Amino acid sequence: MKKVLIILSMCFIWQSQAQQTNEKEYEFYREKPFYIGVGLGMDFGGIGGKLEYMFADFTGLFLGAGSNFNGLGINGGVMIKPLHNRQVTPYLLGMYGYTGTVKIEGASQFNMTDYGFSTGGGIEIKTRNLNVWQIGIVAPFRSQEFRDHYEFLKDHPDISLNNALLPIQISIGFKMLI
Repeated sequence: MKKVLIILSMCFIWQSQAQQTNEKEYEFYREKPFYIGVGLGMDFGGIGGKLEYMFADFTGLFLGAGSNFNGLGINGGVMIKPLHNRQVTPYLLGMYGYTGTVKIEGASQFNMTDYGFSTGGGIEIKTRNLNVWQIGIVAPFRSQEFRDHYEFLKDHPDISLNNALLPIQISIGFKMLI
């Protein structure tokens, strides 16, 4: 797993170094650093939307809200973009919000949503009008209570779980500069 993360990080850095962009093209980005978007992933609240405000060249705040299949998923946090003025921009994020859900059809007493911190990273690919495609991964830190609940459900004879509890989640979305 560590090797995959190292290789992905090196690809992101290499890609961003190869995509130098004219500084003048990003004047609008600095004047109105608000984004609104839709996507899939924890930073989008599950399947939902995201607001992002870059209050400094390298740092911004975001709020994602959407369906996490067990109710409303809300996550918020900080994004750091060390090479913000490139067409391909790597980013890191830290956030607080939901980290996992369990939903059992016909047995809602077993449903559970876990809340806590998550970290992640990825790349943003800017279009000519400075809209952004975002692709990344998020690593949630789930509580012991949630992990124990999941293990209990895995071993329960009357319950069948369709999905595994993955250590990382994929995030993909499209954001428009407003």
